[in-house]
Amino acid sequence: MKYLMLICGPEVEDAPEEYERIMERIGAWIQAQPPGSIADMGHQLAPTAAARTIRAGANAPVVTDGPFIESKEAIGGYMVLEHDTIEQAVEAASEWVRIDPRWVIEIRATTPD
Repeated sequence: MKYLMLICGPEVEDAPEEYERIMERIGAWIQAQPPGSIADMGHQLAPTAAARTIRAGANAPVVTDGPFIESKEAIGGYMVLEHDTIEQAVEAASEWVRIDPRWVIEIRATTPD
């Protein structure tokens, strides 16, 4: 079964050395995963300042800047994992909060193809 792994956290600009260290740890995590357990490597997302949110309006859709003006964390990226159970996906994704404790990871099953 496929599981969407949403990677959420504060939007802060890390020092280049810290960013490089985090990316190395992510690379090591990816290499340690069993073959076939990452169905889609996903992508890192642009900052929320470059995002737009669309909501229903009275006469037409209303478009605003960014997704969550009051939020202290935003979705920063995603991956699609492939595991037999949600517990296995959670176990694999739990390593991410050890890589950077500011992150919050959400795991959600996808609907069957």
